[in-house]
Amino acid sequence: MSRYLICSLLALLSLACAPLSPLVKDNNVGLSALNVHRLLAVGQWRLTGRLSVRGGGRSMLSRLEWQHDELSDLLVVSTSLGGVAGKIKSLQGVLLLTDASGNTRLIDHAELEGLLGYALPLQQLKFWVRGLADPSLPIKGVGMLSNGVREFEQQGWLVKLGRFVSVDGFTLPEKITVVKAGVKIKIVVEEWLI
Repeated sequence: MSRYLICSLLALLSLACAPLSPLVKDNNVGLSALNVHRLLAVGQWRLTGRLSVRGGGRSMLSRLEWQHDELSDLLVVSTSLGGVAGKIKSLQGVLLLTDASGNTRLIDHAELEGLLGYALPLQQLKFWVRGLADPSLPIKGVGMLSNGVREFEQQGWLVKLGRFVSVDGFTLPEKITVVKAGVKIKIVVEEWLI
């Protein structure tokens, strides 16, 4: 269980390590062009909430804290009692994994895929958690469902964004779900800091 939790955290962190791309086109239905442009320009943000990962016959529920700046990302996955299960630090594409015992080691994307048994969208999640499609990739099925959930598909991943809130003038989702081939990642954000 602990290995799966750490691998899931690693996967999420590596998603956030790519530099922000300039806005190419507005595939972000339901968000104003100004909000999209401003969100893409944000160099630092932080979210805290809950993380659920299901796949490969296993499931995991934990706490998540994700700190992003222009050079690095830090994801901390904790137990419901507050104990740190693992930390992932990404610095310009280099991934450092720290386990619950405090041991830190380098890990690469291929090793991550081998540990998880599937490839995660390592470059896109940092866009998706902010309610944006990755502007460098094609998008399919952009739309707004009747319940206010935005939905689109990128690289075969179905992305559902819901419960939007206003934070310091930005419109951000509180519920992010991504699904592909039996893998489901859900993040429920309890606090955004921009």
